[in-house]
Amino acid sequence: MRVWIDLTNAPHVLVLAPLVRVLEARGATVELTARPYGQTAELAAMHGLTVEEIGSHGGRSRIGKGRAAAGRVHALRRWAKSRNFDVGLAHGSTDQPVVARLLGFPAVTMFDYEGARLQHGVNCRLASRVLIPDAIPVEAITAHGARASQVVRFPGLKEEYALWGFQADPS
Repeated sequence: MRVWIDLTNAPHVLVLAPLVRVLEARGATVELTARPYGQTAELAAMHGLTVEEIGSHGGRSRIGKGRAAAGRVHALRRWAKSRNFDVGLAHGSTDQPVVARLLGFPAVTMFDYEGARLQHGVNCRLASRVLIPDAIPVEAITAHGARASQVVRFPGLKEEYALWGFQADPS
């Protein structure tokens, strides 16, 4: 299985790094992209992940964000086109579900905040599966365009998954 994971913000590294290790242990080939923002690539490297930085952050303005998103979708499409991915996975990436739809493979999106209307309106309509904490009611996600059959709920919060495998230093 060929899996593409897109990291758009540093906290996503902490959530998805353990999953990368699980997928690779099961024999999957995992490739990672990262948006250059908030030391995402640097944090990925600290966790032993190799990422290809693609795109840019659009700044605070909506116009800048829109331009950056359009440019990143175009660049990610070029990057992913010949890689024959079986599935994409991202936490909050609005770019990956668009590219996956354009290239014809399923995308899985996850998020932990139901209030980002524009972002979730895109992701919920284009992703094959929407992963959310069980603390978020399904109705809050279907309001963004997801079908209830797309929604998969997981116990707890992403922060708990970010701590998977953590061993405290007894000292």
